[in-house]
Amino acid sequence: WQEIKRLGEKLKSVSEARPNLKKAVVFFNNHARAQAVANALMLAHEMGLPLKARPSESLLLQFPQISNLVLSAAAPERT
Repeated sequence: WQEIKRLGEKLKSVSEARPNLKKAVVFFNNHARAQAVANALMLAHEMGLPLKARPSESLLLQFPQISNLVLSAAAPERT
């Protein structure tokens, strides 16, 4: 998780240094365990991006650390 946080911090600093930057693309190397998908969800969370779809239950079971991201994204805001 620390590696993802560092990557998020680097991307944020690049974004701040280049105000005309509209889009950045990050690639994660995928493999049979689907860790790239979990890493992408964690990075999106670090960047403050909303989830566009709910991950599958099997992915949530395999990577319990992203379960909290999904739950916090789905929770209604309290005022």
